[in-house]
Amino acid sequence: MHMTFLNGFTIDQIDFARMQKVVRPLTPCGQRAFRARLPFISGQEAEWRADRADVEQLSETLGCMDENGKSFREHLVSTLSLLPDLYDVLQLLEKHEQLLVEHLASLKRFAYFAKTIEDQIERSNLVFPWWQSKARLVLNCFAKDSSSSSPDFSLAESGSPQLQEAYIMHNQIKQRRAELERELTKQVSRDYRVAVRRDQTLILPLDHMEPIEQAKKDSRLQMRMQTAFEIIFEPVWPMEHAQLSASEVVMRERVAKLEQESLALIMQQLAPINVHIQDMNEQVAHLDELLARVVLAHDRGYVWSELAHLGVTLTGGYPPAHGEFTPIDIALHTSVTMITGPNMGGKSVALKTLLLVIACHQYGYPVPAKAFTAPLVQHIRYVGGDGQSVQSGLSSFGAEIVAIQEALTLPQSMLCFDEIGRSTNPIEGSALLEAICSEIQRDDQRMAVVATHFLLTPNEDTIYYRMAGFRQDALQDSTKDIDIAERLRALQAAMDYRIVPQASGEVPQEGLAIAAWLGLSDEMIQHARRIAKAKVQV
Repeated sequence: MHMTFLNGFTIDQIDFARMQKVVRPLTPCGQRAFRARLPFISGQEAEWRADRADVEQLSETLGCMDENGKSFREHLVSTLSLLPDLYDVLQLLEKHEQLLVEHLASLKRFAYFAKTIEDQIERSNLVFPWWQSKARLVLNCFAKDSSSSSPDFSLAESGSPQLQEAYIMHNQIKQRRAELERELTKQVSRDYRVAVRRDQTLILPLDHMEPIEQAKKDSRLQMRMQTAFEIIFEPVWPMEHAQLSASEVVMRERVAKLEQESLALIMQQLAPINVHIQDMNEQVAHLDELLARVVLAHDRGYVWSELAHLGVTLTGGYPPAHGEFTPIDIALHTSVTMITGPNMGGKSVALKTLLLVIACHQYGYPVPAKAFTAPLVQHIRYVGGDGQSVQSGLSSFGAEIVAIQEALTLPQSMLCFDEIGRSTNPIEGSALLEAICSEIQRDDQRMAVVATHFLLTPNEDTIYYRMAGFRQDALQDSTKDIDIAERLRALQAAMDYRIVPQASGEVPQEGLAIAAWLGLSDEMIQHARRIAKAKVQV
């Protein structure tokens, strides 16, 4: 995670980890590339646009069908699923250490299917500037006759000609020895009417005296051991068997030597192209994580954001885990945007959704919205709640101040302040918030969205929104003779979570109406209204 872009608290608050979990590359190298992916930040607009060009190309090609009715996506997914993990191979090559046969098998299989992907890309007329044909170079190191036409690796096919000859001779010797053993054990089984066991022993019970005496005199057998119930015999192999066994040992040693020589020869051929092997792995990883992002947009209906020079516009944004929530529409055109509204009115959800969409925009992910445009920033921070104090041991207000200090030092940043100052007295809390907004407005390199229910001094340089909030008319016809659970459900249904523009930072006066609906006595509500009116007049 690029911690200077998103800190841990912001990641948790906007639930960015959940978003990352639904981007699923298929290969181990693609998964590592995705985990290592960094956001595009201000100054990297050209790189962002290049990535978006790749996204658009792949998105347009994803559903293209071949003559057999199979889509490009199906071809690519099935091929990527066959790729092995080259992590150990790359580590050994980097250290200039010897590869084992299993490593070479993985390398050839990877190169074979990477070549298949190259062919699929060419047939689909895709042009990625970062994709270059590397697999062919790797396969050439294994090419002996038809060895590169299969993903399977054989040292006999890829090694020296002497090794292939040695394999043939070794197998011939083993086959002849096995043939002698089968012939003798078959004869013994037939003559004694007892099957020779897999360990090539013949077991005769002690009460079978005649077969035992015959076996003792049989030159093909010798007694291995006797128990209280049986005698165990084993074959006496002919001289040819001994000669074959000795030859097999010699050939085994020769094969082992030639295998080492062949491995060394292949390593010599791979050495000049080590960098190309690394490039091949990185190209496949890049394509895999690119496909994962495109598939996410396609399967979940997310959209691709657009790059803006100034200002942020979100249309129809929603938390990925809650697509049923009221869509969020908001436009930020100045350094400070204020959102007012009552508690439980949806301000926090709106802020976190906005930051999540911005994070997705800068990581090159599709966004959960109908449309989104924004510039690139260098930092994103969410400040709010008391969660920041848990590990530090600070009070809620102390932790909040530490977080504010850090956020205000970040240049070219997008900051969200969620109900800051609520853990101190309202007069000082609102004053602190106004001072913070003034500080941000002196620097056009930062943008802030502030959610509050404080009544602040109007500022012509601030954009104001409010949560549409509590629809009192939705409860006017309801009776009070219902239990509290039903009241809460009715209240929830009466909340309007849309964000609507307003001329100033006036805070909706809905708290007492909500308290009345939830059952607080009329006398107490009226008393509270008189106090509130007196304070406003002062």
